[in-house]
Parts: sequence; C-alpha cells; structure tokens
Amino acid sequence: MQLSCFRPMDLNMIRRNLETGTIRTTSEFQRDVLLMCHNIMMFYKRDSSYYSMAKEMMTESATIIENAMDSWKSAGTVSPAIPKMRSRKSQRHPASTN
Repeated sequence: MQLSCFRPMDLNMIRRNLETGTIRTTSEFQRDVLLMCHNIMMFYKRDSSYYSMAKEMMTESATIIENAMDSWKSAGTVSPAIPKMRSRKSQRHPASTN
C-alpha cells in the first residue's frame, strides 16, 4: 500500500512561506505546522520515534500558539500579522576581502 500526501509540508517549506509572505497570519502559521505534524503521523507507525515527536510537536506548538492568541485577545489586540522574513541568504555578511 502506498500512501500519498495531498498537501506536503515540512519546516523548509514553512520557512520559505514565511520568507515570501505566503504565510501572513498566526493562524496560517499554525495551520502549516499542524499540517506538517499530521502528515508525519499519517505516514509513520504509532510506535515510531517520528510519530511520537510529531505528536509532541503538534501538542506543544498548538498550546503555545493558542496561548499567544488568547493573550492578544485578552489584551484587546488582534493576532498580529507575521512580518515577512528575510531569507537566510540576505542575512549573510559579505566575505571579507582581506
């Protein structure tokens, strides 16, 4: 039996989506993190370390993001937009010419 993933997601894709501005809100970020974890849990067996790590990451990231969103709501603010990230290439310093 071959499993197929209809919406692949990994950390590199999440980073790329942050850098390009494809992910603009906290909810979109949470959606992609949870999708990545869900895909891992669907692919690997329950007794594998990958499954366990994905389940733990799903639970912890959901809790962290939801707590942040609750804090923003109780402070009377909306979920702030996620600023567009600079790519890692643009963060590198030019090589010295010594």
